[in-house]
Amino acid sequence: MGRGRSAGKRIAGSGASPGRRDNAGGTLPVGFLAGDGFIFPVVLVLLLFLVLLARAKPRENENDKENENEYFPEAIMRPLQLGLNRLRAVTKKPWDAGGGRRKFCRPGAPADDAGGMNNSNLRPRLRLLATGGTIAGAQTSGDGRGYTAGAFSIADLVAAVPQIAALAELTVEQVARIGSQDMNEAVWRQLAGRAQAALDDPGIAGVVITHGTDTMEETGYFLNLVLKTAKPVVLVGAMRPATAISADGPMNLYNAVAVAAAPESAGRGVLVVANDEIHFAREVAKTNTTQVGTFKSPNRGLAGLIHSGRLHYFGPTVRRHTAASEFAPLAAGGLPRVDIVYAHAGMGRELIDAAVSAGARGVVIAGVGDGNMPAAALAACTAAARAGVAVVRSSRTGGGLVERNIEVDDDAAGFVSAEELNPQKARVLLMLGLARTREAGALQELFRVY
Repeated sequence: MGRGRSAGKRIAGSGASPGRRDNAGGTLPVGFLAGDGFIFPVVLVLLLFLVLLARAKPRENENDKENENEYFPEAIMRPLQLGLNRLRAVTKKPWDAGGGRRKFCRPGAPADDAGGMNNSNLRPRLRLLATGGTIAGAQTSGDGRGYTAGAFSIADLVAAVPQIAALAELTVEQVARIGSQDMNEAVWRQLAGRAQAALDDPGIAGVVITHGTDTMEETGYFLNLVLKTAKPVVLVGAMRPATAISADGPMNLYNAVAVAAAPESAGRGVLVVANDEIHFAREVAKTNTTQVGTFKSPNRGLAGLIHSGRLHYFGPTVRRHTAASEFAPLAAGGLPRVDIVYAHAGMGRELIDAAVSAGARGVVIAGVGDGNMPAAALAACTAAARAGVAVVRSSRTGGGLVERNIEVDDDAAGFVSAEELNPQKARVLLMLGLARTREAGALQELFRVY
């Protein structure tokens, strides 16, 4: 959960800046109300008012009815009527459909119950699960820099984006209210259980999960491996708290719902939506501490783009996930402990020995370059592997592949290469893999397939 510049004490609205008009039905543009665009509608309305007033004048005899077209011929009336229809179409927005702005939705209740717009037969039903994070954060200081993650409920977040009602019928559930730096296996299991229950419901078309950005890539990849479904599952967060000026959460949430509601999102595995981009959970990584464009997919690129609810997919993911995963659905019982050790110049063996002594059944090395490490650390890893501890070589570089048997003899040492996975995702896969096997060759195959 990065912190961006922010100020003020309000919960975010549609996420659009004043004067913005988006395809999703945000606020009317400033120019429409105060610029040249406002002159035509006003003149048109006044002219139509005069026309209607004249037509409403009492006739002195029936002959006047026959003479009306002399004053208001079809050549004038038809363009005026078309203009009026156009004005109505321009000013009628999604919030008008239900007779006014709707407050929705209370936890566990469909959007219709709270808003009155009864067109559920046209909208998919989605389950919205919340875990807290910056997207639900509230500022704690006057300068707008400090904030508390997870301060707002999921009902608050949904109410701040009423345009979502046009996309889907939502039911909401607050699974946790934490900053994602505190995400752990217990919350993962609870979240996976609630998501799987929703996805098993034939009436639910997909799941959206609000989450802090710090560990979103890990949670997303975990769910990508343990959820048994082909339905869309979308994680969404924000880099600015909900009370910030120009908070990014509302538009991110709107777009996430649009992605989950789209039939073409099915079968693509777990997705992450932020900053008008769609990422595969396997590929995405947080790359910046505070900027809204923090998420990147360095190796295989974006899954697609989304602009104000309009989707543009580039291609499918190529690695096994969700419905095809052997880890789905998630088995009961705790997962083995796996630690990450960061390599650096002058690194010794102490941290690796400490991890093994603390009970780690697996160690992921965030290695320099192609997953390399100093000689002392390499010796410690070789000893750990011979003692039955799984050792995976990943890279701290943030991109590229860690190949086998380049500078390190993985076959002789009994190591596993992480291939494309960064250290934090390699840890997730190793935890799940060690629950099934401890054999280095079998673990390497998991990294090749997933």
